Amino acid sequence: MKIAGIKNWLGRGKDPGQVPATQQQTATIGVPPPITIHRNTQIPIATTNMTPEQLKARRLARVENAKGLVESVHIKVMLKYVDVLCLVVPFAIVFLTTSELGQLFTGKPFDIRDQTSVNMYLAALIAEAVYAGCTFIWQYAESYKASIEDAEERARMNRFTLGLALVWLLFSAISAMGQFYYLKTYWKPKSLDTFTYMLIWARVVILIGADFACAKYLGWRVTTLRKFAQEEKARGEMYQEMEKQEARRREIEAESDLHIAQIDQSIETQKRNAKIVNDTAEIMGQATTKFLSQFTGTVERVMNNVLENVNNRLELPPVDVKQLDDPNRRDM
Repeated sequence: MKIAGIKNWLGRGKDPGQVPATQQQTATIGVPPPITIHRNTQIPIATTNMTPEQLKARRLARVENAKGLVESVHIKVMLKYVDVLCLVVPFAIVFLTTSELGQLFTGKPFDIRDQTSVNMYLAALIAEAVYAGCTFIWQYAESYKASIEDAEERARMNRFTLGLALVWLLFSAISAMGQFYYLKTYWKPKSLDTFTYMLIWARVVILIGADFACAKYLGWRVTTLRKFAQEEKARGEMYQEMEKQEARRREIEAESDLHIAQIDQSIETQKRNAKIVNDTAEIMGQATTKFLSQFTGTVERVMNNVLENVNNRLELPPVDVKQLDDPNRRDM
């Protein structure tokens, strides 16, 4: 009973008067606590400690998430504005010039109940619509010709665009004459009123030039698929440039690490050399002390032996010493 009580007391770590320890409790005696290994999260992830796969994924993520490679935000906004403007302006010009020519031909505003008014205004509308369409077709053909690589097809398109250009010049001259005559009739400038004539010509040129500029822009406007191709090209160039910069960065980081390692190695070598010098000096000092101790001990022993031999050789023979009151003493 006493042995069982002692075992239970050892298992519980308490006095024997308490409840006996279980087998699971006694089995944990002497078991060390679990070891927790903490990861060092202070080192940031850099290109130096990244694998090639991580570097590739990093480049791809940056390239795919990049925005505005071909067109930035403000350019996109302005292009949308110009798109709407170039779509609205040609129709507005057709409407304005049609009303001018119709009123010029009939001398009165448009009246749908008057067949003559309808005929004149409709003829002016057809002429201005054909003129606006010719302007756009000419510029669109010029844009298409710029993308042709075949020499024969390019020569054919040259003849086609040249014909469109001549037709456009003819239509522009007719439209300019009609606008000029309408404004001259409406404003009635004097013969020497140069400013009014300049204003009339400026207004005619502005309308014709605006129609031409809008057609030029619409013919030049990059299509969506071509824009996608340009973006893919820009992404490829960006990927290649990032690869070069990452390679250069890794090279610089590696050179820096090597330089630091060389400095650490040089410091360790200097420390090791200093320790060797100190150890050598200490060993030499101990050896010198030991040698001097042994040498002085040897010299001391030699000197003691010499003095002892000298003393032995200088010892006098024993003499007969008599006292003064000795009766056997003979008086001289």
